[in-house]
Amino acid sequence: MSLSNSAYLFSSTKNGLVALGCPNLGYFVDANGYYVSGCMSVCRPSQYAMPGPCTGVGCCKSAIPPGIDFFEPYQRNFPKGQDDSSAFTTNATSCHYVFLVDTEWFTYSDRVFLDRADDFEVPVVLDWAVRNVGACSAAKGNATADFACRSAHSDCFDVENRDGYRCSCSTGYDGNPYLDNGCIGVGVGVILLGSISCGTCLALQKSNLMRTKKKFFEHNGGVILQQQMRSGNRSLVSCFVTAVKAGRHDELMDGNVRKEMGPEALEEVTHLLMRCMSMSGDERPGMKEVAERLEALRRG
Repeated sequence: MSLSNSAYLFSSTKNGLVALGCPNLGYFVDANGYYVSGCMSVCRPSQYAMPGPCTGVGCCKSAIPPGIDFFEPYQRNFPKGQDDSSAFTTNATSCHYVFLVDTEWFTYSDRVFLDRADDFEVPVVLDWAVRNVGACSAAKGNATADFACRSAHSDCFDVENRDGYRCSCSTGYDGNPYLDNGCIGVGVGVILLGSISCGTCLALQKSNLMRTKKKFFEHNGGVILQQQMRSGNRSLVSCFVTAVKAGRHDELMDGNVRKEMGPEALEEVTHLLMRCMSMSGDERPGMKEVAERLEALRRG
């Protein structure tokens, strides 16, 4: 399996190589055919099984180094010979496997995997990063490269798994650092959206979308995902703005909550939300102002 010329690498901290069955020498090579990592699994009578999971008897595992973008597994069986020791003959299995796997997912217990003859799938973890230039310092200084941290109030940080970088919103901001104006002041958003979430589907959708975007970009990034979420974010904001202009934004609220708030409070909240979505930092209200207005609405 090759990940070359992509933004992904096999995670060296979350994956490991596993060899199942015995006797079995399992390993994998790089794109040039050179050995990268492997381990040896031997046999032992079941009544003398060693304690601990996957410690070399029927199952072994090894770490993989960083920077791996190619995986081709190999295994070596050991045919029975006249002078073989019991480690190669006693309780030997007919099937052998070698694979990369998410180490948190794989647990070798109850001999679930041992000597199975069917096809099965295992998960692996990939590390995503922007890798078209190199680290942050190189990306910022390259006039011809498209620097990925596009939003104001965003920061660039280097990744540990080979050259590359990822982006995050600065302290006090939340959202999508890969989009223009994608990082929004978190204090205002939390107070306002947290208050509106009691009654509007829009606030819940916007809050959930923001959390989903942050989770996906932290773990996967992804160019395709970036395009999909840009479309979703624009659609959500456009829907609300269109409803406000048409004077139908009250339809976004639950009927009972709309009655409890009353028209004046609804218009006040709508005005605050429109200001919070403004692309101009000067037009967006401060956290103190939002808190005071919402508190006044609550008491009224």
